[in-house]
Amino acid sequence: MKIEKLKRMKVLIISPNPVFGGAATANMAIAEVLSNNHEVIYCDEYLDGKMIEKKTVNYIVDDYKIHGNKFNIGFKFFRYVKQINPDTIIWGNYMVSIYYILAIMYFGIFKKYKQCYIFHSTALEKNFKGEAIDWIVSFLTIFMDRLIFVSNYTKNSWGTKFFVKLLKKEKHIVIHNPIMLNVNIDKNSKSDFCKISYVGRVSSEKQPDLFCEIAAGDSKIERKYYLWGDGPLENSIKAKYHGTVEFKGFESNMTNIYFNTDILILTSKFENCPMVILEAKKMGIPCIAPRVGGIPEIVSNTIDGELYDTFSIDYIHKMIDKIIKNYDSYSKSCLKNSQEYESLSTLKKWNKTLMFN
Repeated sequence: MKIEKLKRMKVLIISPNPVFGGAATANMAIAEVLSNNHEVIYCDEYLDGKMIEKKTVNYIVDDYKIHGNKFNIGFKFFRYVKQINPDTIIWGNYMVSIYYILAIMYFGIFKKYKQCYIFHSTALEKNFKGEAIDWIVSFLTIFMDRLIFVSNYTKNSWGTKFFVKLLKKEKHIVIHNPIMLNVNIDKNSKSDFCKISYVGRVSSEKQPDLFCEIAAGDSKIERKYYLWGDGPLENSIKAKYHGTVEFKGFESNMTNIYFNTDILILTSKFENCPMVILEAKKMGIPCIAPRVGGIPEIVSNTIDGELYDTFSIDYIHKMIDKIIKNYDSYSKSCLKNSQEYESLSTLKKWNKTLMFN
């Protein structure tokens, strides 16, 4: 694929720590993509020094603790940015950016650096606190040169906010998360034994108990159910569904997960652009997921996966039967449709976005 010629830029990405979920994982993938054309400095809330192996990535991982301490992020951050002297600052999570209100305003007013927001989600809490955060984040967008949304669903959600509306529509860009896995697994030859996985945080918004209910209601012994991940509900879920689901815990090697998965099931209340679906498609693994948020943008119903509107154990069992019966077709469609989200395709979109006019 031909990539637009673009001057090499220095890009500073400010991100939350990976332990806080998918936004950070997506930001690391974006950093890896941008590093193909640009010098990238990725700075996160580095808590244990082990979340990112510095030798395995093409970008600089900076564990300079600039926002690990909320009371020490003022002048220290200004000095840090001046030292880095980036062309562009990418704010990889709007919750993190709240710590840097003055810096964002200063950089925006005096045009010190180009600034971009990445919106990985809408507000998670529909209460006074959530609305207040929404208002603050919306206000900060007027100092941005670009707003990047990981799905049209996310874009439409934020597009209703007053200050977001003030930024010209052509500066509202949708770029789905990139796939960074470089391994292909041949899933076209399907055996009778089927491995069905839940991959994600074991927390209330992901509803892992529903996945376990699917497993508990499946009488077919040739199917094995795996739950990959950890989180606050892990112990209670384990206690209730011990023997029904095999609990794998946290696994950093995603290839190992997909090697042991034939069908992926999501049961989330809401999602924007879940990387687990994109990665599974890259591996030729079809997905069963709720028709919520940005999921319908990346799952082609009845082609590379199945979407459901209302949770029903019997209906999902029928979906599993359908996918197994037509596995080769689903798997080949996954591989074909995943190309849109691979590194070079995403880099082309980012390069166009960073051409500030």
